[in-house]
Amino acid sequence: MLGMSSPAIFPPAVRHHLSPDAFADARRVVFEQVRVFSVGPDYVVPRLTGVSPEVRDGTPEHSRLDCEYYDTEGSDLTADGVALRWEAQPQEWTAVLPAKSVTGESIRCEASYAGTAGVVPDPVYRLLHLYLDGRGLGYAARVVSRRLTRPLTRRTGIRLAEVIDENVEATRSDGAQRQYRNISVEVRDLDGLGRKLIADVCDRLLRSGCNIEAPPAQLARGIVQAG
Repeated sequence: MLGMSSPAIFPPAVRHHLSPDAFADARRVVFEQVRVFSVGPDYVVPRLTGVSPEVRDGTPEHSRLDCEYYDTEGSDLTADGVALRWEAQPQEWTAVLPAKSVTGESIRCEASYAGTAGVVPDPVYRLLHLYLDGRGLGYAARVVSRRLTRPLTRRTGIRLAEVIDENVEATRSDGAQRQYRNISVEVRDLDGLGRKLIADVCDRLLRSGCNIEAPPAQLARGIVQAG
């Protein structure tokens, strides 16, 4: 299992439901703090150099993500801040679950498993069992994201955080479409410098004109509210 980061605490009901080997078959498990801001098309991300004397603004990276999202007929996963997506490259299912850091910060857990289109792997079903409560899963939307990622690193080169400028086009299963733009800050160092860094970066974004922080289940805007 690759990509395991800082420890986390799940809500009591979820913790009771998860088996000790819940992530044994995962390709990757990541716990991270995430803050998401909704912004307009003309917003300019400020330079992040100097946000902390211990951090450098790395070289920007361009990428494109093309995912299929799945949910219940009533969008119950989205309502609970949970997401399930499939990516053709690298043939992978990812479940996104809410959790808490050991210091009580709201974070998310991303667990990824190998799998083909349309067939949700059994370990993923087991992770989502509590949220599904017997309800079936179905295709909800295709979400295409064009990203510009600005890494923030220690002076030694270790990556601490990413600031992601994301232009999203969501096409719901009924054909309704929505386009929007997010700025997200993702930090995997959940304590120490990571906690201070996410606070400092978010403060700079707010002072530069970012809109109010979007809700945790921000994908609801594309999946539930398309059109």
